[in-house]
Amino acid sequence: MMMFLSLLCLSLLAVAVLSMIVYGATPRDAARADIRPAATVSLGPSRFFAGDLVSPPDRPQLSVDAVVAQLERHVRLEQAAAESFLEIPAPDTLHAPSASRFVN
Repeated sequence: MMMFLSLLCLSLLAVAVLSMIVYGATPRDAARADIRPAATVSLGPSRFFAGDLVSPPDRPQLSVDAVVAQLERHVRLEQAAAESFLEIPAPDTLHAPSASRFVN
């Protein structure tokens, strides 16, 4: 027990000496650097999603029947491409572009 208490006292003495050394090595308030305010950044006008730059393209309105017909044609072409790949699986037929004008 006496050895434990002597090691504890020596450790506390070492901590006290080292803390005084660190406190003496730290710079004082007089040597503190001046703090400057942050530079202001001027922002331009808001361009949320660039809505003020790009206008939507002028397209003629299609009837619902025409759009449904285009989608049905696209589905038939994609099904035909999938069936041809299943008949003869090859990397060329997998990555071949379809005849549909819609992008997959």
